Amino acid sequence: MEVLYREIYKIKAVEARRRLVKTYEKARNISKTAKLWGTSRLVVRKWIRRYQKSGEKGLEDLSRRPKRCPWRTPLPIEEKVISMRKEKGYGRRRIAWFLLREEKIEISQEYHNPYFEMCCSPRHWAISSNDLHYSLSFFPSR
Repeated sequence: MEVLYREIYKIKAVEARRRLVKTYEKARNISKTAKLWGTSRLVVRKWIRRYQKSGEKGLEDLSRRPKRCPWRTPLPIEEKVISMRKEKGYGRRRIAWFLLREEKIEISQEYHNPYFEMCCSPRHWAISSNDLHYSLSFFPSR
């Protein structure tokens, strides 16, 4: 009896892993379990180790989110930048200059934060005169 891990995995991942571990507990052989399930020994070993370490909870998917981001702007500075943008309407350069002058905090003038861009920009779509001139050049005058 050959069980295809890929087919059962499509149905429900945690249930497939649970069955894989139960098969190993009966066979007590990683190679036989891998052959029976049509997968590699590394996959079998991985789920057995997780099951032994964390039980049923170990068979669930782990988060792939990074635990930290070393280049992220510290939260107090981020809050200051966003509050200055909302309260005073300052742009990137003025905020960077103001924080450097008043609070001795150095940030890049090219400060980029998706939240800052999304909530604080006065317009999401702004057309400069150069963009307008460029787009008009495609349409010949009559």
